[in-house]
Amino acid sequence: MNRFEKVEFLIETCAPGIMPAADSDFFNEMIRWMSEDEFEEFFDNFCSNHDLCKSNEELNKVVPWEVSHV
Repeated sequence: MNRFEKVEFLIETCAPGIMPAADSDFFNEMIRWMSEDEFEEFFDNFCSNHDLCKSNEELNKVVPWEVSHV
């Protein structure tokens, strides 16, 4: 996934209040100005700090297990 797909994934899968609104000018501008390395570091840290899945594949591995053990 590219950076914009990753941001879209987070917006779609995160609980309200974790990610800025999709139309946040500041957030979108910040993402555009980051280098690939800066964005990857941000994405990895953000996901790790909030215990978030980083992809649909990772999410699909976690969700069935959690649902079956509730």
